[in-house]
Amino acid sequence: MSSKKRSLSTKLKDIPKDSLDNGFEGQVTINTRMFIDKALARYSSDFIICRELIQNADDAHATWFHFEITCCPLKDLKDFQSSQGNHPVRHRSTQFISEISNAFRIFKPNTQMSPLSEGSHASNNVSSERDFHNYCITEIRANNNGRVFNETDWERVMSIAEGNTDVDAVGQFGVGFFSVFSLCEEPIIISGNEYMVFMWENDVLSTVRHEMSDEQQNQSTTIILTLKNYYKLLTDPTLTAGNQYKSNKKMSDIEPKIDLTELKTYFTKASVHIDDSFHQEIRQILKKDLPTTVRITLLFTPNTIIEQQLQSSVNEDINAKILKSLIPLRSNKNEIIPSGYVFIGLGTHQSTGIGMHVFSHFIPTIERENLDLENPHISKWNQELLLSTGQIARFIYDQTMNRNSFINNKQEAYRFISSYSFEPSVPNNKIGDAILSGFFHTTHELFVSVQQSPSNSEVCSISSKQAYLAHSPDIYTFLTLPLVPYNLVRTKFFKHLERLKLIAVVNHTIIEKTISDTVLLLEEFINLVRWLCKNKTSLQHIFSSITYRENITSSKISLKNIQYYINKNMISSILPLPSNILPINVSIRFSSNELEENLSLSKYNSRQLVDFYLLDNQHYLLRNADTSLQVLNLICQQSNQFRDSEWHSVKSILSSIKCIPTTQGMKIPNQSYILSTIPLLPEVPKITINLANDDQNSKKINKTYQQSTDASSDFVSKEFLKQIGCCTFHLQSFIAARHASSDERIERLIQELIEERSNMTDIEFEALKQTEWLRGTTNIYYIPRQLCFPSVVIELNWPTLLVIDWPDIKSTSQQYLFLKQLGVREVPDLSLLI
Repeated sequence: MSSKKRSLSTKLKDIPKDSLDNGFEGQVTINTRMFIDKALARYSSDFIICRELIQNADDAHATWFHFEITCCPLKDLKDFQSSQGNHPVRHRSTQFISEISNAFRIFKPNTQMSPLSEGSHASNNVSSERDFHNYCITEIRANNNGRVFNETDWERVMSIAEGNTDVDAVGQFGVGFFSVFSLCEEPIIISGNEYMVFMWENDVLSTVRHEMSDEQQNQSTTIILTLKNYYKLLTDPTLTAGNQYKSNKKMSDIEPKIDLTELKTYFTKASVHIDDSFHQEIRQILKKDLPTTVRITLLFTPNTIIEQQLQSSVNEDINAKILKSLIPLRSNKNEIIPSGYVFIGLGTHQSTGIGMHVFSHFIPTIERENLDLENPHISKWNQELLLSTGQIARFIYDQTMNRNSFINNKQEAYRFISSYSFEPSVPNNKIGDAILSGFFHTTHELFVSVQQSPSNSEVCSISSKQAYLAHSPDIYTFLTLPLVPYNLVRTKFFKHLERLKLIAVVNHTIIEKTISDTVLLLEEFINLVRWLCKNKTSLQHIFSSITYRENITSSKISLKNIQYYINKNMISSILPLPSNILPINVSIRFSSNELEENLSLSKYNSRQLVDFYLLDNQHYLLRNADTSLQVLNLICQQSNQFRDSEWHSVKSILSSIKCIPTTQGMKIPNQSYILSTIPLLPEVPKITINLANDDQNSKKINKTYQQSTDASSDFVSKEFLKQIGCCTFHLQSFIAARHASSDERIERLIQELIEERSNMTDIEFEALKQTEWLRGTTNIYYIPRQLCFPSVVIELNWPTLLVIDWPDIKSTSQQYLFLKQLGVREVPDLSLLI
């Protein structure tokens, strides 16, 4: 250091000594009025005084607080001002202003009505609210039944910034009472048997303290404030010309009775261990000690009250409205939102971020609207209390979840978890962050509500480490995992669990592993496929690993080899499908585009199905009366698409299988008879299938088949049955019918046979030619070749020749040609001629 700098340093050290020896002594003075005005400037509201007066009453352990205003008409205001010194007769009204209760948010279940209030209510001259609308407020009185002032209190109230030395009192700074000067120049305090009047002389504030007369003494405290600025009282803000005020209620009638015991509270006390150096720093700031025992109180809402609030109507009564303003939750379109606040004696504007009001020995800012987090030492104290608050909230949460008998369904679980949603706290988000940190500070296992399976809507509690979150509601319809209900997942509570990695989130890997280990029920499987259609990531891996069953007792169905789907109208649902086809009861739930584009399945055609059902291992279907109808129906629809060689193969297979339902059971085609105009004998196997025997009817079959929603139509073409070998003409039945009808004319009989000819097989027609069924001119039956046409008798002049009984039959007619085919002769047999 240079000699010049050393000399300067020496001179600076000598200044204090020189000042004492040679200087002029002076005293620092304080402009009291300016000091108070600047202190009050830190308050953000003109009426913060109301909070301060109520807080002082609370610090004095008052059980009631009475707020009284004195007012006069605006027209009398000048007269009132000029007569202040003469104690004028004043109009007084006890007012309970709803806005005050909203601003203060007082939570005192044991709050009583003050004697003064009761006296006012008992008066016969109580005026209605409307009588004082637009009156001017001239005086305010605040009265409470708290502990009356002792000597220390009187001395302390005269000293600015000394504050309440009671470690349990909320007051910290000693400037709270002086907020009265924002409204009044010369306040008066009456407490017990004494009163004190504050008076100004220029900028100097002084007091006069005096004992009251015996009749004026009581065990309450009253603060009287004559307003320096007059405020207008508005008791009817909604009055309009078109909406006349019709209420005649007196103020004494409005006594809301609210059972605040419906709200739940949790009290805890904790011993505080404070480092000496830290405590000393706090003493320097607050001018008093910190408490050795701290009380932390949490007020929260039971599920029953939450449900009432959700169901409450718009036109609710005053009690319901007040209760709604008190509870630390609010509802918006069935959504429950946390609205807890921090209380430092009275409520503040600082929210907690959770559905609980929190009261403790926080150190506030000067106007007690928020916690002081600026000063490092005060901030540490407040932060520790907030962390402890979070830990207590966690304890309440754990205790509730451990005895979750009242949480039986998703809605109850949602109402419960709403108190722990941890929304950002306002205006200072650090408050909520500290409570949140305390809540998750413990290493204890955290339990959450889950549903165990898609089919079970009930909830139970398990460790969050064993539970899962799913961010898609579709996942809940098919995934058998302990999932947190979806209406809970959207709350901030589970977002924090996810952020802190205290719970797993369902992803494609978890889904694939779970699905591969699970046998789904049909509806779960359908919902899974729907989800896969929307989420193509790992689709093929998951889809191929699916196993499901129709119901709890049915066999398992694996989708490992599924490659095709089938049109829902192509086949009956009672027929089994190839193992590589998606079951119909699944495919009908989806569009062709979803199946092809999303699931990469190809359409399986009818021709492929026919080939499948004609395999040897599927012949059992043709032997069953119910399923054979559906298979024959399918083959019938596709018969026109077969080439000759293929059709020959189909006929060869069907002709050897008892695939035709008849009145005598299942028969092979050539043993089965189609009904015709000729009655069949009872023992003949008659086909019981619904038939169509011409092109028009065949078209009708196809249309019916295509429109059928389950493809269960049992229509089969008669032509198809004939092609596979079914019979339409039974000779014995024909002969029996012929014999039973002796008077039947030959003309009608031959016409019927001509119509049946197309239904006869060659064998049947040949048998008809060799059977005695045709009568001549007598009642004897002959083989057709034993008879001749009547024209032969005339030509040969042979009266005894056997001829048919049809003299006028024309040789050019269809009937003549048909009889000729059957063997009726145009010339006699040569042996007869010889």
